[in-house]
Amino acid sequence: ATVHAKSAKGQDLGVDVARFQVYQDDRELENPSADKSLLEQISSITGGKFLAPEALDKHLQSLGDGLYTEYVRHTEYRAWDNWPFFLLFVLLLSAEWWLRKRKGLV
Repeated sequence: ATVHAKSAKGQDLGVDVARFQVYQDDRELENPSADKSLLEQISSITGGKFLAPEALDKHLQSLGDGLYTEYVRHTEYRAWDNWPFFLLFVLLLSAEWWLRKRKGLV
């Protein structure tokens, strides 16, 4: 990189050149395997339970059906909140106006 420095009056103060190299260092990807001893420590400190991946299916089956909660969502539909009703309403008003216009009542 080259840097040119000038004073507020526009005088050239100097030029300097520097070279640098940027590289990507991702320490999380250096060792992508799981650290089982660290996972066991975290689970014991937090009151959890450490399981091997092979034991996960058996553990989930042992939890039973009481773990799941069903949520019911009630949705209310109103007849006047949709476009077919609006279209019918506009058509009826237009027909009523047309009939009154034809009879000379407007």
